[in-house]
Amino acid sequence: MTKVVSWDELNFDTEGATLLLGNGASIAVSDRFAYTSLYEKAQLAKAERAVFDALSTCDFERVMDALRSTQRVCRALGESLDTEAAVTRVREALINTVHAIHPVPSEVKPKLATAATFAEPFETIVTFNYDLLLYWMINAAPVQPHSFKDCFHSGNFAHDKWQEYRKPRTERGEKSTTLVFYAHGALFLASEANGAEIKLSSKGNEPLLNVVEDSLKQGPRRILYVSEGDSESKERAIAGSAYLRVVRDYVLPEMRGKPVVACGLSFRDEYLAKIIAENPPSRLAVSVYGTDDHERQKSAMDVRNRLKEFVVRSSSEIDFFDASSAGCWIHP
Repeated sequence: MTKVVSWDELNFDTEGATLLLGNGASIAVSDRFAYTSLYEKAQLAKAERAVFDALSTCDFERVMDALRSTQRVCRALGESLDTEAAVTRVREALINTVHAIHPVPSEVKPKLATAATFAEPFETIVTFNYDLLLYWMINAAPVQPHSFKDCFHSGNFAHDKWQEYRKPRTERGEKSTTLVFYAHGALFLASEANGAEIKLSSKGNEPLLNVVEDSLKQGPRRILYVSEGDSESKERAIAGSAYLRVVRDYVLPEMRGKPVVACGLSFRDEYLAKIIAENPPSRLAVSVYGTDDHERQKSAMDVRNRLKEFVVRSSSEIDFFDASSAGCWIHP
């Protein structure tokens, strides 16, 4: 039987550790995120849903690109087919879905404050969620003496200098830092028509969600996020982004020889399980959720099976802890 203990019972030293966040971490903050995919939640007409089915995808951006490409091909052939109205409807469905799933920031502020306290000792945070929660957490946290940094400056990622952000800016009163990365992109990251990848930000009191919605309306600009799908589809999407490749190829392998905590992460993506097996942490603790011991045991066994290569290669066992126990993530 796999042992599942409370967070406190683990006696886990998070100083210098890496924190991995999955969808369960977002659901803990707000049950609005308890969905399988944006596609699942979207209000799409039968015709638009048929396009998703024909392309075997749940990726809104891919469908919009396909519709635009179809229109260009038809024009080149002298055929009359206007797909722009369909592009507009798909885009509006995405915007409405993003808006519908997000809570108002004030609703989750107390939980995010607790999460920031939990996250502060970690050296690195890597989230596999593309929602706005971590962005809100970072911006709500006090700047000094600890600082959360995602290595973006003036909207641009520091590709060659992101490691330098680990150094506290003592002249500004910083004493410690935590670097934050978005392994599957985020709704506030965008890819321009020229391939440049930028971080969107709000000005003044303008809600970030409004900025995201406005960005989605801007023609060729794409939101940089890895949509739902199988692991192979996600790997293809990651390979197409310079930022996401940095996270996959350089940030995640830094787990080797360091303690790692995973909150709300199921490890269903084969590429992540492979990275962990090839770069084994010195200690790996994974949260499991369940309404009773039986459910928690089952969740733990599922995770262990997905990470069996890590267990074999490292000759290490995985520590499992109750996701709802005191002191973990959003639980004081």
